[in-house]
Amino acid sequence: MLAFADAATLRMLRRYSHDAELVVVLDGERFETVWGPRERSGSLASWEWRYLSPTRACYRESEWDPRGDGSVARTVRQALLLWRRSPVG
Repeated sequence: MLAFADAATLRMLRRYSHDAELVVVLDGERFETVWGPRERSGSLASWEWRYLSPTRACYRESEWDPRGDGSVARTVRQALLLWRRSPVG
């Protein structure tokens, strides 16, 4: 899962353990792993994040190919907006 949150929410989520994989985008660009077996950090730009609509985006995820031959496997994934916080005020 991929979520957008602030630093306080990230700290709160790290207090809990979960079997799911969760990556949190902190400032609209940079992300970190909160839960899951793979430690990841980076930026949405490195994943070629592209908005398709106000509620959909796609990105390319890269990781070492599990065959172990030194190649990189690239997977195109989609992101869907599930919930948007109401503006304060």
